[in-house]
Amino acid sequence: MNCREWVYLISSLLLLTLSNMGFAQFSAFFPPYLPTLGIRQEAIAPIFSAYTLAQLFASMFSGPVASRFGRPRVLAAGVGCVSFGSILFGLTPDICTGCGEWPLVGLFSLARAFQGTGGSLVQTVTLATLADAFPRSRARVLSSANSAGALAWTVGPPLGGILFANFGFRAPFVCSGIPPPLLLLLIRAVAPRNEEAGPGSPMKAKPPTRAELTSWLCAVSSLGLYMPAIASTVTSMKWTICKCSRSLCVFFR
Repeated sequence: MNCREWVYLISSLLLLTLSNMGFAQFSAFFPPYLPTLGIRQEAIAPIFSAYTLAQLFASMFSGPVASRFGRPRVLAAGVGCVSFGSILFGLTPDICTGCGEWPLVGLFSLARAFQGTGGSLVQTVTLATLADAFPRSRARVLSSANSAGALAWTVGPPLGGILFANFGFRAPFVCSGIPPPLLLLLIRAVAPRNEEAGPGSPMKAKPPTRAELTSWLCAVSSLGLYMPAIASTVTSMKWTICKCSRSLCVFFR
């Protein structure tokens, strides 16, 4: 890879990391900080779950949306959602001063939903563009991209705790909301020309025939192919549903 390709790859990996860091960085300090905002500990469940639920639903539509409107536009929209959600989360206590518990929980959850939606769009588009940009080293590049989520969970909690302890509640979220647009500008400046439809991309392929389409539909219609994903979703949703149910019971007592 030449220098331009290295800059593109590293910038894309950093963008993936920052897009996932919003979920991780507040986990260390936010739960004990809730009572200072007048929010009960039970309200942490919907605030946490808003991110994963938004990411779950956005991931279903991110691919078709990218194909319909183009990867650059969808990537820009994802970055905008990530940055807006992060900054909104940090400013929520100032926006809802004296509003009570429910408005705070609602605005926190809305900000988290923006983060989850944006993170899903960024991840889908970035993985697709990286796969097309580096066809000869696709496996290594995609394995590095998939490691960005783990890096976000490794770096996020301690970094968020340090920023919170030294600069206050707003600092972790403002600091995570500003870099993504700057990285997007860098990525657009060094992006390869084949970003929209690189070698091997389905966008360059001929439209499938009816026989090929029928064969493909039969191949993906087996329920067994979806069992691992279904099991993973059910396992993840179990914790979310239990926590939300307990929180609602506490609220409505």
